[in-house]
Amino acid sequence: MQAKAEQDSYSPGEKAKISVSVTEKATGKPVPASVCVGVVDEAVFDIVEQELDIAQQLYQDVFYPDILRSVSYKEYILDRAALETGGRGGGGGDEGEIREDFVDTALFQTVTADENGKAEVELSLPDNVTSWRITAAAVTPGLKAGNSVSNTIATL
Repeated sequence: MQAKAEQDSYSPGEKAKISVSVTEKATGKPVPASVCVGVVDEAVFDIVEQELDIAQQLYQDVFYPDILRSVSYKEYILDRAALETGGRGGGGGDEGEIREDFVDTALFQTVTADENGKAEVELSLPDNVTSWRITAAAVTPGLKAGNSVSNTIATL
């Protein structure tokens, strides 16, 4: 399977399209599947590396009945008044749009690949100037599974 952004790079806030293609490994024939697509700031994986093991995730209750839970989002309480007044340095600069949407997870969505093994996802990238990791995990109706990891960049 493959999940890849249509462009190698985007501007922060720009709409990005991710194309998903699911094929059988042995035959290369397209297959329908349920696909979970995640788009996460690559910096998150400097803190905790991602391990993608579809078989373990599908069958963990058979081999390990304990429930494991982890999160990648922590809410911060910000002083809105300080954010609205900005810095006090008196520096100049252009009067362009102020970027303010900085999240670590841009997308986490399940899509269905059709009988041609195709699916698409569109999202507006957050304002982060970063590399975004696109992770997709697919499961076919016959319980065959696969995954894909790729990147796209948000730059000014």
